Amino acid sequence: MACINENSKEFKLLKTYWGYHMAKGMIKSYTKMYRTPQTLAEDVFIYPTVTQSIQHLKNNVTDRIGTARYYFDHDIATEEGAKRVLQGIIHNYKGEPYVNKGYTEGLLGKKIAQKEVETPNKAFLEALGRSYPGLITLKPTQNGTKVLFDFDVLTPMTEPVSTPTVQLTIDFTESYPDYGWMSEESQAAIVNAIDNNEIDSTCK
Repeated sequence: MACINENSKEFKLLKTYWGYHMAKGMIKSYTKMYRTPQTLAEDVFIYPTVTQSIQHLKNNVTDRIGTARYYFDHDIATEEGAKRVLQGIIHNYKGEPYVNKGYTEGLLGKKIAQKEVETPNKAFLEALGRSYPGLITLKPTQNGTKVLFDFDVLTPMTEPVSTPTVQLTIDFTESYPDYGWMSEESQAAIVNAIDNNEIDSTCK
């Protein structure tokens, strides 16, 4: 299985925009969506441009809450990063994040937008907020519903240092059949080194 080339210009651009973990997740998601057996081998990744990745998130990632949770669990969350991950759900108004209300021109347009855009977006943020109590506060204002973030409530997800993941151990054992002679401590140390990108052997 090939690795995502983290030294490539394409990956570095995505990492600058999305952050490390979201960039990797975006490449995997984009590749899964656009790879076809006729054009690409199974172990080849497609690296979208930043513009393509934004469009992909808006149009093709169906599990938006899952995507947002992935960001808040794995990356150092910032307001700018949250705005990017939640594009389409929130938008900027005078530099501040607000719930996206959609097209509100005219009485009919306003009613449709409220039903089809604003209300679902609020429900989305409320559902996401239930996963991270205190992270998101919706504040009604004259300009719409302002979104306030408190990133101090987040505890980024990390793997236990001393416990290798089962699948990673299985993968490593298959690659190195003589692995069994090592002590459990040594096995854990090697697998964790791979998991932390200190060893490239299995691309995990």
